[in-house]
Amino acid sequence: MVSHPVRVRATKTFIDQPALLEDLSSGGACVRSAYRMRTGDNVILNAHLSTAVRFEQMAKVVYVQRQQSGYQSRYGLRFVDLRSDVKMAIAKYVAEEQHGRKFGVQPFSTTAGPA
Repeated sequence: MVSHPVRVRATKTFIDQPALLEDLSSGGACVRSAYRMRTGDNVILNAHLSTAVRFEQMAKVVYVQRQQSGYQSRYGLRFVDLRSDVKMAIAKYVAEEQHGRKFGVQPFSTTAGPA
């Protein structure tokens, strides 16, 4: 589980909407948003998770959980035609996040410069 700001763009309107990424895998994602989507809708998830992991990916809404209180709902997204390099970058990011949480530390970035 993560809590990271992302953007969701409906393919019908092409308008970006703010969302919060709550879960991520190389197969899909779970986001929370005030933007109303329906099961079966196609969207584009735009995520900038780190300097090494940035992607814009087509996805299909596979489930919707409306909230009783508040204005946001949870949406399950399944990635469509995910490129292998993006899939590997997501898998590596998830593995590093899991490792860091297991030991209570964040891994060093391979792209970071000297302090």
